[in-house]
Amino acid sequence: AVDGDTIRIDNGLYREEICFCGHPLQRGLNNLTILGVGDSPIIRVDIHDVANVNECAAELSGMHRLHLSNIVVWTVCDGYDMARVHNVLFNGCTDLLIEDCVFFSQVYGTGNIYRTFVATDAASNVCVRNSAIVTCDMTGSNVVHHTATHDAEPTLFENVLFAGQNVASLEVGDVILRNCVSPNTARDSNRGKRYGGLEITDSIDASTFLGEGDDPSTMLAHIRAALPQPRVNLLRNAGFSTLTGW
Repeated sequence: AVDGDTIRIDNGLYREEICFCGHPLQRGLNNLTILGVGDSPIIRVDIHDVANVNECAAELSGMHRLHLSNIVVWTVCDGYDMARVHNVLFNGCTDLLIEDCVFFSQVYGTGNIYRTFVATDAASNVCVRNSAIVTCDMTGSNVVHHTATHDAEPTLFENVLFAGQNVASLEVGDVILRNCVSPNTARDSNRGKRYGGLEITDSIDASTFLGEGDDPSTMLAHIRAALPQPRVNLLRNAGFSTLTGW
């Protein structure tokens, strides 16, 4: 890929290998668009016991004006005692726009430290909207978090569903939460500032997202049905610069 490219991913289920943090897709690219075509192509990555820390399904750090749309990243982690395992990694990204995506994590085994959505290392102007972040500790024996954005500012989550099982926290930094829903009672770990809030509801059972035999079509149908209804969009009549200072 080069600056300004659009990468289109056709509908389907793709099984890919894990990435390691620090080895993104050509760090420093500008104006890259990754667009799912059709009914949300699904990228599944299985993470097993490996010697490295910082394993992840999608490593997209260091991008500028990256637009990610209509993609599902599904991670199944079945290792033991792995430190810093992630679904997607956007460290150091600037002007990151994510729309209509699902980041879905199933964590088995024991002793793993897992985060689904990570944007740290001075990431800025991160906007996630009309999307879902689902994190499930399937054994109850791991430490899992929906997010880690503790030094990214600002970060906007708008019309986002946070759902999961046995989630330790929504670990956040300087964020704006608009019209977001969480069926979990887990709160953030009080890093940095926090604006807005999560509507807490017990009406969503994250286990239903798994479907019959981990059927991704059933998973997507349940997640989309649970997404919060859109409201007025913060960026509708403005650019990223208007987020500065929130």
